[in-house]
Amino acid sequence: CRINIYSFNFLGCFTRFFPLPEERFYPSVISVDNFVIFVGGVGDLVSDAVDILDTNTESWTSLRLHTRRLFAVVASVGEKVFITGGNDLSETVHDVELLDLGTNPPTLTVIGAIPYEIDIESTKVVVLGTNLIFANNFLAIFQYDYTTNTTTSLQEAEHGTVLLGHFIEFGAFAIGDVGYVIINRGMYQYTPSNASSLTWIPFAQPIDNREEIIQAFYILGGVYLVTKESMFRLNMSSFEVVQLHRMSNMVHRAFASNDTIFMFTGPSPEVVNTVTTYHVLHEVKFSLPYTRYSFALQFLTAVASGGKLYVTGWTFNTPLPSTQVLVYDIQNSRYQYTPFEYAELEVFYE
Repeated sequence: CRINIYSFNFLGCFTRFFPLPEERFYPSVISVDNFVIFVGGVGDLVSDAVDILDTNTESWTSLRLHTRRLFAVVASVGEKVFITGGNDLSETVHDVELLDLGTNPPTLTVIGAIPYEIDIESTKVVVLGTNLIFANNFLAIFQYDYTTNTTTSLQEAEHGTVLLGHFIEFGAFAIGDVGYVIINRGMYQYTPSNASSLTWIPFAQPIDNREEIIQAFYILGGVYLVTKESMFRLNMSSFEVVQLHRMSNMVHRAFASNDTIFMFTGPSPEVVNTVTTYHVLHEVKFSLPYTRYSFALQFLTAVASGGKLYVTGWTFNTPLPSTQVLVYDIQNSRYQYTPFEYAELEVFYE
């Protein structure tokens, strides 16, 4: 039959599979230019693998960490990738390793150590010049200068949070040389050039405490907050928070690439089967449930790069999640969106 439809190129589809050179779960993932990098994880043992996918040539380069690690926190400055924290299932890993993509072949070097406990489950990082600014869900904030291998505490854990075991959901982002750690009632602002300037900025109207913040993104001059139930936009002049969308499903993970925010959503933590995309430029949100694929939340890792999502920890009619890299592509979907007032219908055959 012939079907006339509109396509929305922010909807996308799952298009490709890339087997990881070393099968494992929970790798930490980061994208740098055309490279998608998978660090550590766990298979039969905690992994020391660093697998680098060149998305232009669809080829892999593999290296070995000096220390095996799981749940590492990774950050990049240009072609330099900093691998910090994580654990080996028995103790915290403190070494900082530098992956240099500017050399041929890429190299891994231990450049220092951080005395704090860092892991991807509880810690977020932003890069400001030569500093990595870390914050954890007790709102302890500290700075690591990778040129001098020095660590400076900016704020101790918020009073009572550690004692009560009370985690604080938060986001972190940077605008130029200023970093922000954002929670429901306001945000901390930090400028490394003024080491004493950790400034608290309250919101004009706090976000409801039931809205647990997943992440914050600075995109096209705007700050967007993703919570488990909603999307918000923050006005950085008035510090007013405006709700853009109330989600029909719970948000579990959020990533951003170019002008698109990707969210893994589902009716419960046990059922994560929808990719919701928000296109910042056109202020359009779409959700597309996948009956073929679902995502095991406890195994799900992903990164957005060049309008695509690279995902591990998905299932396809199997009891165990896959370690293969699944690609979700918003550029090569059969659904194409034309953002004009009088868009023409396109014809597809099923």
